[in-house]
Amino acid sequence: MIRDFSLKLRAGERICVVGKNGRGKTTLLRLLAQTLKPQSGRIEYHHAITPGLFEQTNLQHLRDENTVEAEILYSNPDVGRQTARNISGAMMFSGDDALKKVAVLSGVKRAASCWARFWLPR
Repeated sequence: MIRDFSLKLRAGERICVVGKNGRGKTTLLRLLAQTLKPQSGRIEYHHAITPGLFEQTNLQHLRDENTVEAEILYSNPDVGRQTARNISGAMMFSGDDALKKVAVLSGVKRAASCWARFWLPR
């Protein structure tokens, strides 16, 4: 159970949630992402924030035949190729690496490509 928890982040700040298995890390993240409702209390966001959650199971949604760039474009048809390449680069897929097929990526790189999809503006 999470009690007496308060957190305030400013633009550009990041946090890391670390702890033993079964101690509530995923529950906390789901609460912050608003995929789980708190039993009491409230969660407030700046009006420009869109909460979201990237879970490990998202890797199953990648298409092996797509490139990293194509996965990003597939995720949001409103995103242009240059934006997709910029996102690819920010996720460590610079230059021709953005044209690699998902099928040939290591587990860590697959996760990064999935993060790239998640990082799209909403």
